[in-house]
Amino acid sequence: FQVAPCERNGTQDTCEMCDASQNQSLRTSSFTMERCRDWPLDKNCKNVNNPDGPRDFTDEQTKRCMCNIELGKQFDYPESVVGVAHMESYCQRRNDLCEPGFEPKVDGGCAPCKNNNFKSTRSFNLCEPKTNCTLLGLEYTFISNATADNICSEPEPIATTKSSHP
Repeated sequence: FQVAPCERNGTQDTCEMCDASQNQSLRTSSFTMERCRDWPLDKNCKNVNNPDGPRDFTDEQTKRCMCNIELGKQFDYPESVVGVAHMESYCQRRNDLCEPGFEPKVDGGCAPCKNNNFKSTRSFNLCEPKTNCTLLGLEYTFISNATADNICSEPEPIATTKSSHP
């Protein structure tokens, strides 16, 4: 899903389904407004252009599709595969939580949050996009680092007039 912004004042945002060949890989909300991106894999983590072909185990997206790193899994190619192995057999349990400001890598270990992303907890969670105050028409009151979200000014109150009915 992706956020469809309200045209009036941003308070009535709704979600729209991504196209079949797209995915929303980051958490999105009215505060981040991330758009759907091309996602070349089907529900079985195979290339949508070649669903009968083999999985590409060297591809980062394929590994992420197969192993849910937010559940504490990491991709680890088995020593031997006989026949067709279930996707889960490529995923091993992680032991190390990632510190604030870092997210798990699909092959193990942790990586710093990318620019404009943050993570405030010690966990397996991925970094999240920081609130974009400018996109919301607000001022930044605090520009954060990789361990906290930005803080925006409060929105101006919306003036309404009372209508009188005769």
